[in-house]
Amino acid sequence: MIGLEFAGRRNDTGERIMGMIPFKGIATKIRTFERFVWPVPNEWSLQDAATVPIVYTTAYYSLVIRGQLKPEDTVLIHSAAGGVGQAALNICQHYRCRIFVTVGNDIKRQFLMEKFNIADDHIFSS
Repeated sequence: MIGLEFAGRRNDTGERIMGMIPFKGIATKIRTFERFVWPVPNEWSLQDAATVPIVYTTAYYSLVIRGQLKPEDTVLIHSAAGGVGQAALNICQHYRCRIFVTVGNDIKRQFLMEKFNIADDHIFSS
């Protein structure tokens, strides 16, 4: 949904931040809770940072909080080439999981093989 995530600079410190806010993210100035704001890594653009909060929060909550993901678990990620799927892949790789994925076409299969080093025999058509 448009307007749920944002990236920009804090007025008081100039720090580059990203975060979530209910439906007010498309604005020149916003006010939100500190717990929904994170620093933007130096190597990221603000444009890239604005795409991160919702997909990573969704993936982290699903896998780690609700799913109780543990190191070296085996995980199947559906639609792995999408935003939440890529966030889930990064989280699962961080946990050193055994990962299987589904994709909708050969272009997405190749993308996951190249970007995430997923073995061809761990990729299934959906």
